[in-house]
Amino acid sequence: MKLTVKQTRALDLLEDGTTKEVSYGGGAGGGKSLLGCYWILKSAMKYSGTRWLVGRSVLKRLRETTFVTMLECLKLQGLKEGTHFTVHNSDFVIRLSNGSVILFKDLARVPSDPNYDYLGSLEISGAFVDEAVQIEARCKEVLMSRIRYKLDEFNIFPTALFTCNPARGWIYNQFYIPSRENRLPEKRAFVQSLATDNPHLPASYIEALNDLENSIKQRLLFGNWEFEDEDGQLFPYEQVVGAYSNNREPDTKARFISADIALQGSDKFVIAVWQGLKVLKIVSIDKCDPDEVVQVIKEIGNQYRVPKSNTIYDGDGIGQFLTGYLRGAVSFRNNAAPFHKENYSNLKSQCFFKLSEKLNKGELNFSLIEDRHRNDITNELTAIRNDSLGTDNRLQVTPKKDLKQILNRSPDYADAIMMRMYWESKKKSIMPPVLW
Repeated sequence: MKLTVKQTRALDLLEDGTTKEVSYGGGAGGGKSLLGCYWILKSAMKYSGTRWLVGRSVLKRLRETTFVTMLECLKLQGLKEGTHFTVHNSDFVIRLSNGSVILFKDLARVPSDPNYDYLGSLEISGAFVDEAVQIEARCKEVLMSRIRYKLDEFNIFPTALFTCNPARGWIYNQFYIPSRENRLPEKRAFVQSLATDNPHLPASYIEALNDLENSIKQRLLFGNWEFEDEDGQLFPYEQVVGAYSNNREPDTKARFISADIALQGSDKFVIAVWQGLKVLKIVSIDKCDPDEVVQVIKEIGNQYRVPKSNTIYDGDGIGQFLTGYLRGAVSFRNNAAPFHKENYSNLKSQCFFKLSEKLNKGELNFSLIEDRHRNDITNELTAIRNDSLGTDNRLQVTPKKDLKQILNRSPDYADAIMMRMYWESKKKSIMPPVLW
């Protein structure tokens, strides 16, 4: 099998004994899946009785694409089913004649298991994740912790390969940007590979990529990580990132709390504490019971001296059952009518458009938000668009169900931040503040 120059470079990194994480790709047609399958197969054949993982976020796509590539790779290596390997469809495993095993795993976030505990009992010798931008950074970290099977016996260095096309997210933050700025840590490497780097592709493939709509062509043909389709985008990436370094101080001493409530389900309970339009603190809790939700909001309200009337929480879903316990606070209803009869489909859309206005004017200060929250906030906000673009309908943002599919989770941070715009979209109350 003939590898391209870029594939050979990535393979060298995967086998150098110092690089733990390799990200490969950045465009269509660069041979991402074939590289991953070849490296996994080569390693499994070299080290008898070892266990290797091939993963993707959606099991159906894994079966239809990466698994098929693995079967092609086996054939290219002259290996015959029944003699050199067997395919076990029931548990989605390929077993080699030397006792090594290749596991194919769905790595999607399970709502009831946000910490990926289902991977806890897994022990592997190495991993290849195809289309890795579709999994969460947390999944990657857990997966890396499971690479420990027979490492000492064969002196195997714990290594994982993550292939991808350009997209904003953890690969952009952990690999692409540090690589571009020459500050990648020694344990990580990024290899950009485009269709034009692959001499084995037919000319018609390049032509097909060149005929794509511009925003898609920029990513898949040119490997442009920075290109954004501005049509309908409410929160441009550069503006969101700029808010983290915006030191503009608030012109008011008024403080607020906006909270997106979640209990024992898959969503996060997120609280944002504000002074004016500056976020002072973000609190994120995975699981809470109703008493804890109320207690946390009251404690934070007292700590930051936020009046009850300046506290808002999601009044839909679970939040509707807490109204009596949070008396005096504002219960935010997403589908409530917009203020001043403005041309929005609901209050939620009005507040997201107001948030976009404040962000793009440079009025939002996110400088105190901790690094561990920033990636999620950025991904959520940049995914939100004007869903009514090109229609005569009232202004509306991307529905939450669509955002969940895009993000593979609920946009809890974005919702908590958006609710702060409740007061920006109406006149200030003249009622005297009452503390918790």
